[in-house]
Amino acid sequence: MALPSKVIPVSFFDGETARPHGFWAVIDGGLSLYNADGEVVEVDPSTLRRKPSSHGTICLVLSGSGDPRRFYIEDQNLPWGDLHWLQNIPLDKTAASPRGAISRLKIIAVAIGLVASLYLMFSHLIPSAADQLAKYIPQSFEATFGRRIENALLSAKPNAVCLSSANSASLQKIAVALAKAGDFEGPLELKLVRLPMANAIALPGGTVLITQRLMELFNSQEQLLAVLAHELGHIKQQHSLRIAVRVGASSAMAGFLFGDYAGAGAVLAVGQVLLNMSFSRDLEREADDDAIIIMQRLGIQPAVLGRVLKKMAANAVNHTEMLSTHPLTEARITAMNSASYNEILTKNYLLSAKEWTHLASVCG
Repeated sequence: MALPSKVIPVSFFDGETARPHGFWAVIDGGLSLYNADGEVVEVDPSTLRRKPSSHGTICLVLSGSGDPRRFYIEDQNLPWGDLHWLQNIPLDKTAASPRGAISRLKIIAVAIGLVASLYLMFSHLIPSAADQLAKYIPQSFEATFGRRIENALLSAKPNAVCLSSANSASLQKIAVALAKAGDFEGPLELKLVRLPMANAIALPGGTVLITQRLMELFNSQEQLLAVLAHELGHIKQQHSLRIAVRVGASSAMAGFLFGDYAGAGAVLAVGQVLLNMSFSRDLEREADDDAIIIMQRLGIQPAVLGRVLKKMAANAVNHTEMLSTHPLTEARITAMNSASYNEILTKNYLLSAKEWTHLASVCG
């Protein structure tokens, strides 16, 4: 194949290094590549093949068996007046071969498989392993972790704790009744706190924070006890701890895969994780199941919990409200309404009217 006499700047890939090398292609009956160092690469024009390339460039490859060398010519450097010689260069058949198409399909399949694997790992494998790990975490560590979260939640507000079951006979009476009805062996501590949302927060280790705004929504002690029974269910099932371990494990795995370890320790240290997180429907169902049993033993109609949750939903203001972190569904309401209970005549855990009035207004 006769080539016109031309000198064209090209980017030459020698097949040994990944970077391009600046060469001049001298086209004069044959094809030679020269660089500034005097290196010469002789090319047999009959071996040239055109290959698909990015917009604005022409890629020419050598058709020799396994020859990785290739060079690129920018459009503006093409000898347009003698373009027929370029058009006469045959296409590289391997570019459009079934093997090439199969290779692209393999790459797509591998990419899809990788994404699916990551989804499976982060949505199922890590949560399942974290849930099993949480069972073996010592109660002392769980309690320490719960205190760290509590400190993080309350540190920005001086004197946030209005009343605690540690120094209130009324709250202690409720805590003892709940723990007994729920077969909860660990210490259960209840705290009324000044936080700007209507929520109850079950912390790892056995502490429940009840906000002032939530207390303002209750019309009776039974409503408070129903919500606390649900929170005790979260504590018994270690939901907060399990989620914290899941988040920590996921962050550590993400750091391992993507090289960013900065978030792993911070996630576990910041108490806001529990304030803003949302329990899954499965976790809520587990807590509901425990709450129904506790309410039945206390002689409280389980439907009370459903009614108070609906009331809280109607009064929700922002994403930190209880119904945002404890999603309410019709299935949950139905389960509460259909649960049986036996009214008991003596409810010695109930507070006197004076005690309840004081409890409901102590944070005001």
